[in-house]
Amino acid sequence: NAELREKDYKLMKEEKLRIEMEKSLRDIELKALHYQINPHFLFNVLNTIGRLAFFENAKMTEDVVYAFADMMRYILRKSRDPLCPLREELTHVQNYLKIQKIRLGSRLQYSINISEAYYSVKLPFLSLTTLVENSIKYAVENGMVEVNGSEKDGDLCIDIIDNGDGMSQSKIVSVLRGDAYKDNEKGSVGLYNINSRLIHYFGNEYALSIESENK
Repeated sequence: NAELREKDYKLMKEEKLRIEMEKSLRDIELKALHYQINPHFLFNVLNTIGRLAFFENAKMTEDVVYAFADMMRYILRKSRDPLCPLREELTHVQNYLKIQKIRLGSRLQYSINISEAYYSVKLPFLSLTTLVENSIKYAVENGMVEVNGSEKDGDLCIDIIDNGDGMSQSKIVSVLRGDAYKDNEKGSVGLYNINSRLIHYFGNEYALSIESENK
């Protein structure tokens, strides 16, 4: 009897697992269909709004709509590629900053200073954007963000500088090591992710560096 009950229990577990797996597969299929349809619909709506803004002479609205549409195209087109040329990433950053500037007005100043000579350099997809987003979300809201590029010993160094309050040295160590990420501390997930990808693709000597006065 005990053996029979054990067999019945195993069969029930297997049946439950099978039903759950089938449900998961159906969910994945539905999501796949959803994502195939959604971008086209989204871009149609955005283009319609952009045209309306143009005819109504709403220049700012038109700029935001087309910048956002370009951002979405970039994310959807490139999300499968781990690395991308600096040129494409900078265009995405510029679109992001353009939208934030319209939202924040005089509370945000920004500049991008990187020579076109480096535009073909490959870097992790969305890495610059994530760093700039972090500066605005957790540091600026009323200040300045600079994106600067320079060559040092044959390598391209890109600095994202903001005038926020900064981080303590212990927080920087925690973020880069992944402790803050594991503790779900805000702003740490993206930074840890970028650091991990830089090390994975280029080696430890190309890890993310965070410097802060912690004012």
